[in-house]
Amino acid sequence: MTRRVFISSASGALTPYRTTAAEVCHRLGMVPVHMESFDPQRPTPAEVCRKLVDGSDVFVLLIGRRYGSRPSPDDPSYTELEYGWAVDRPEMPLLPFIVDPRFPWPPDDVSDAGDAEALERFVGQVTQAHVVKSFTTVVSFREDLLLALRRHESVPAAARDPLALPAPPSLHAMPPYVGSAPFTGRAASLSALDEWGRSGDTMMVVEAIGGTGKSALTWEWATQQAPQAIPALAGRLWWSFYDGSPSLTRFLLEVLAYVSGRTPDSFRHLPPADLADKVRNTLRQKPYLLILDGFERLLNAYHRFDPSKIRDDTMEPTPEQRSMIDPHAEDIIRQLVMSSPSKILISSRLMPTVLNRRGQVLTPGVRLTSLPGLNDEDARILLTRLGVRGSEPALTEFFSALDNHPLLLGVVAGLIRDYRRSPGDFDRWLADPSAGGGLQLGRLNLHQRRTHILEAAFDRLSPASNRLLGQVSVLSGAVDWSTLEAISPFRDQTDGTRADAQLDSALRDLEERGLLWWNRFANSYDMHPIIRAFAYDRLEATEEVQANVAVRDHFSQLPPENTSQAASVDDMYQTITIFRALIGSDRTAEAERLWQQSLSHVLLQQIGAYPTAVELLSPLATRGDADTRADFTIAHLLQGRYEDAIGHEQALLQHLAETNSSPEQLLLSLNRLSTAYRASGRLVHVLRLLNLSVDILDASGSDPGRDRSLVMQAGVLRLLSGKLDAAQHLLDKAQRLGETPVSSWDRPYRLTSDGGRSRPKTAPLWFDDNPHLYWLELTFRTTGALTIDQLLTYEGEALSAWHRLRLVDLRLRLLIRQEMWDAGLDAAEQHLRLALSSGFDATPATVAYILARTGRDGAASAIEETLARLPRLHPASQPHLRLAQAYLELGQRTEASRHADLAYRQAWGSGPPNYNFWDLREATDILTRLSERPPHLEIISLADAGISVESEVTAYAARLRGRQSA
Repeated sequence: MTRRVFISSASGALTPYRTTAAEVCHRLGMVPVHMESFDPQRPTPAEVCRKLVDGSDVFVLLIGRRYGSRPSPDDPSYTELEYGWAVDRPEMPLLPFIVDPRFPWPPDDVSDAGDAEALERFVGQVTQAHVVKSFTTVVSFREDLLLALRRHESVPAAARDPLALPAPPSLHAMPPYVGSAPFTGRAASLSALDEWGRSGDTMMVVEAIGGTGKSALTWEWATQQAPQAIPALAGRLWWSFYDGSPSLTRFLLEVLAYVSGRTPDSFRHLPPADLADKVRNTLRQKPYLLILDGFERLLNAYHRFDPSKIRDDTMEPTPEQRSMIDPHAEDIIRQLVMSSPSKILISSRLMPTVLNRRGQVLTPGVRLTSLPGLNDEDARILLTRLGVRGSEPALTEFFSALDNHPLLLGVVAGLIRDYRRSPGDFDRWLADPSAGGGLQLGRLNLHQRRTHILEAAFDRLSPASNRLLGQVSVLSGAVDWSTLEAISPFRDQTDGTRADAQLDSALRDLEERGLLWWNRFANSYDMHPIIRAFAYDRLEATEEVQANVAVRDHFSQLPPENTSQAASVDDMYQTITIFRALIGSDRTAEAERLWQQSLSHVLLQQIGAYPTAVELLSPLATRGDADTRADFTIAHLLQGRYEDAIGHEQALLQHLAETNSSPEQLLLSLNRLSTAYRASGRLVHVLRLLNLSVDILDASGSDPGRDRSLVMQAGVLRLLSGKLDAAQHLLDKAQRLGETPVSSWDRPYRLTSDGGRSRPKTAPLWFDDNPHLYWLELTFRTTGALTIDQLLTYEGEALSAWHRLRLVDLRLRLLIRQEMWDAGLDAAEQHLRLALSSGFDATPATVAYILARTGRDGAASAIEETLARLPRLHPASQPHLRLAQAYLELGQRTEASRHADLAYRQAWGSGPPNYNFWDLREATDILTRLSERPPHLEIISLADAGISVESEVTAYAARLRGRQSA
């Protein structure tokens, strides 16, 4: 429950003390009730004051040298009346502060005559009834009040009231934007946004480097001008990705909750694709404005362990870097472009490629504006508002060299205000070699000037403020007061009662310098990403470890998350924060235990957050244990990043071989590597890896013919190459071996955190260990006895998205074979939605083919969308066969021929017998219909299919044989 603090005092010289008291309340998460916050209303001031005192939880009394105003000449002052009402509530804490009689006080704020007598009587009454604290300066009073209120701090709320969302058309901000400087200027940019708001275009992207003021501009326009610019605006929602994960799921839930008046939880049962559809349909009914701030966090450029600390100068704005991390997010953004009459406003450091058609042409309905620095006049106005004065030419010359970069203006203004010889005097500051005159920015570029200025700003911080900023920079987003207290560098001091006062003092210092932002509404603290990255980079190794340990300790003491109910990465924030802190404090073994116990299953199976898994595991890619590095490979595999998976797994396999790990571990690694090579279309390499597995099994004294995993992989190769009798024999044998494991590593199990047993990492339940899937494929290719009803039943029983996706694909192909086009179109759309919702890259190529085959509208747009997504896919996964079929149905023979040729090359793989017989046959049929000859391609022999770590594995097997014979 948030406590309300009534602040009672006379006006005049006590005003700055009252303002300070209100700030202290905000700092501690309390609500200040004071005369400046009173609204105009009908009751008398005395009636209003009594009601507010009665509704407060703590009473703070400030008595200076003036008695204060009275309701009427014969009445006590309002301050004394308020004190009396507080005394009548003995359960309410009362904190009296009286000015020290020796402290100088403004003569014009001292009572005389009758008021002086009343004041003396009032002071005596308070002093006799309570323990009183005397005060002098505002600074010392602030510290004393903070310590006193600390004992009556708010009880943390269990959770946000989901029904407390503002109702449209009121603005709903998650969270509200809080900048370090007042918004100034930008008239041209605001006019451009006004014009866009009145236009028929749905989406506007504001692109600029960090610190230019993208967030400030979009917040100003959304809060002040959008209601006038967008006719009949139904509502506004501001969403910042700087304060959460790069997931659109929470955003979609919040949109639906805001527009419907329901709770976000009431929509959690919907798959992400259905959420997106529901949002798009809602946005098409009325004109809403959605603002997506910090959109760059959703792009591959920020696909790293901690994206909150990435600097502009470390990014290369290539198309790959500007593409989105999550394939389903691309689909959502495309849908938002089609959500007219609503408007979508995006701020981003990089222009997302998803909003470009092929090439650099913007998608219809999308606008792009690049935000420069402030113009010279706006820069001078901002500096004046920040308390800086100086000659106009000198100001213009200095700050134009910084491109009038708003973040840098604010930081430099903080330096000038703190110039002891003449606070706020730019000219004297610049002329002083020990101050501004020592910066020497002349020959530096903007990034270097920014670094130079930030170094100067940090060097002028007190050691306490510097340490605090470094501690906060460890976390990736806004920090609430309780977390700040827990990680504060002052928390371990001997005099613990002063820790909060020192923390408050350091916070004020950082806030005044523009280095830290305080959101009083949420009582949270944040900093600009540029400041965060710079502060973090300045941490010494020991400081970084200490800060991360503090974060780990704090979050570990909180009630654990219910991981079994996690539906998105945001539901795992606490656990992920602990994991990051463990990595940051170099506690690798502890981080790996947390990963295996609490994160691996949830991210890789339960919610399919493969990009997040890759981000988190990247620091352990070369130094983690075998299980953790295996998960790193699997996360890449499930993202369709086969080359990365192969590279990482080869490095792990080499390490396992060279360190003489168990045969079990090498076989598991070879199995993962085989899966990656098969997915990439290089089947002869799979055969080579199977031979290596045979070598290890033989060297260990086991019968390779009785290893279930090995037999099943051989059966799958035969199935792909069209050798159905051999495939049936091998898959049948694998099924029998699976019922009775015959070797210690044929079906290895690992202990789980609860003492149970889990499936092996090489053939996880969601990946490739189910022979039944291949039996169904075999039945589809041979007897034709497979039925739609059978497949629907199996889909309902599937335990993972991977299995379900494979089953839907098989049902889709069966429907196409039976020419059941309506059901086939439904299945194709279901397959696409399921793939995207589960984190897999996919295209609507099959949808395009069915639409073209049945003469329906939409085939051309589905082809266009497929072509736009092709660059995201591995060459082996690009749907050239379906594109060729679609183009052929549309009569576009040239494009049909081109994609049939690519499909033929794709299916060829390594060449017979290590090829995809079925896709090659279909590609050949299309080329024949087009009177085209298949390309002549090289066959890669088994001897030519080199595996980079083969010599290490062979040497390992030789050593194993030696130990066995000994």
